[in-house]
Amino acid sequence: MWADGTVWLEPEVLFSGPRQAFEFPQINYKKFSMKKYTYAYALGLNHFIPDRICKLNVKTKETWVWQEPDSYPSEPIFVASPDAVDEDDGVILTVVVTPGAGQRPAYLLILNAKDLTEVARAEVETIIPVTFHGMYKP
Repeated sequence: MWADGTVWLEPEVLFSGPRQAFEFPQINYKKFSMKKYTYAYALGLNHFIPDRICKLNVKTKETWVWQEPDSYPSEPIFVASPDAVDEDDGVILTVVVTPGAGQRPAYLLILNAKDLTEVARAEVETIIPVTFHGMYKP
């Protein structure tokens, strides 16, 4: 911010790859809204197909990825641990659609926000349409 109160923004490429996208980014809004943050979570798209969940360190550009074949997640939602100390103490929630034969059609996936390892999944026996957006209200 300048002395006169104006804000000047400069672009910086944080994530790039051929035919790849980092969309619908989420952060730990409870603690870092309007503040400098380190981690962003997003829906990874390959040729416009949502096929992965990504975590990005915006300072070092290090990335982590959760991906399974024939699985199409929705926008990730960050939920902080009640006793969180670190910025990424919490979980990521996403609804995953799995249209392949022999699979249950969808599940709620819970990932550890630190390294995107699976914590749990809740499978359902109903068809859920592919969606980009998600929402969590505590």
